[in-house]
Amino acid sequence: MPGLKNKAINFVLGWLYAKLLPKIKYVTAVSEYAARQLAKMYHVSSRVIYNGIDLEVFRPCRERPQDGPVFFNVTAYNNLKGRDLLIKYFTRYIARQYPGSRLIAHGIGISSNNIVNLESIPDSELPRTYCQATMYLLTSRWESFGLPILESLATGTPVIALDRDDARRELILRSARGSSSGTGVPCSRPSGRS
Repeated sequence: MPGLKNKAINFVLGWLYAKLLPKIKYVTAVSEYAARQLAKMYHVSSRVIYNGIDLEVFRPCRERPQDGPVFFNVTAYNNLKGRDLLIKYFTRYIARQYPGSRLIAHGIGISSNNIVNLESIPDSELPRTYCQATMYLLTSRWESFGLPILESLATGTPVIALDRDDARRELILRSARGSSSGTGVPCSRPSGRS
């Protein structure tokens, strides 16, 4: 039973975290949201160090699709990541509101005239796939970080996301205000470059 197995794993991990985290001298978190969760659940303070992306790889797109809206999602491979919500919102709302729109998604298990299921996306093709999209549609139930948000914004692909009080709100609002990276998103440069 996958559900029971996941619950058992989560129980054991929760117990281990509760025992080990207070003994660790320095704890880092990938977002303010993750830091709040660590403090709330395990009474541990942490320092936020955001994940980054390589701006040599994820660059603004030169061209965009011209044949109707194209929505993209790379993370909806299970219901925690919102596969059910992605399919529901796209088919019931977006596709009806925007005839001719398409959804390109990784690992959702269904394909149709306007839904393309990608079984795999090589890392080298990921930036190009973002550039084939008009918008990134994020339907996960929660995000401790949300790397696709950064990748999307770095390519100039707007993000549509469910409003949740987690890292997605933090990253999207931060990108709207801008940051020292110049792109509005936390990022990293390849080593040896400025």
